[in-house]
Amino acid sequence: MRAPGHRRSARPAGSRRLRFAGPAWRALVASAFAGIVLARAAAAADGNLDAVASIVTDPDGSPLPSGWTAGAAAYAGTSPYRAQSDSVLAFPGAIYLTPTLMFLGDRVNVTVHYADKVRYFARARLRFGNLSPQDHPEWAGLKPRDWELEAGGGVQVLTPAGIVTARASSDVIGRSRGQDVIVSLDLPYIRERFVVMPSFAAIYRSSNLANYYFGGISRSEASPLHAYHDTGAMLSASASVVGSFRITRRWLGAAVVNYEHYPAGVRTSPLIGRSGGFDFLIGAGYTFR
Repeated sequence: MRAPGHRRSARPAGSRRLRFAGPAWRALVASAFAGIVLARAAAAADGNLDAVASIVTDPDGSPLPSGWTAGAAAYAGTSPYRAQSDSVLAFPGAIYLTPTLMFLGDRVNVTVHYADKVRYFARARLRFGNLSPQDHPEWAGLKPRDWELEAGGGVQVLTPAGIVTARASSDVIGRSRGQDVIVSLDLPYIRERFVVMPSFAAIYRSSNLANYYFGGISRSEASPLHAYHDTGAMLSASASVVGSFRITRRWLGAAVVNYEHYPAGVRTSPLIGRSGGFDFLIGAGYTFR
């Protein structure tokens, strides 16, 4: 019990108390832009796109607004494939965030249950293809790595250390017949007009998924040009920093930098030949309310 006359100490001006508001409905705009970009760049920052920042209570003053946000972004990143040039591109995009739904361009997250500091969610994702044999002579004889639809679910828990997210997904159309499991820790720092969030993730991809999208060469594809290669199951580490800044009531900016370190089975693939991949993104958007 509090002593008579005791009052809670005031929080410093401009600071925000970390909490969930229902399903964490204002995911970092930077993460959302990253979802659009990295899906098109095919295969980066998988571990951080379900990460959700702690929520502030004032939508008009928040760096993480709800509703539609439309804008444009510039992206630069490394390709996972040796024969493919690194990507530099600019493009438009839009996201939609509500108390129970997050549409992030290539994926949808829906809250199915929320209680106290724990959120349970279902998700679906369109994973874009990342290899087309006609694009490079070095890929002649390989089968295309086409898009697939993935579905799954997860849980997010607000802890004193940060936001812990665990989720699992599986191919549901029989293309790669693979699965992935991601566990991440996100450390949001929230002020009146901006959010900065370092994130760290461990990413497990099954052998089927890793071989399909990360450098596997099947026995039917093996030739003098392409030796058979089995990546095995893939366990990689990812680190990123994402941020969002409320420029005005309607306009906001976002940025993300991400690095994923590939395991040995991927690094030694004759199609890959690199230790990991970097991604950098900066964008701006207009929020409709």
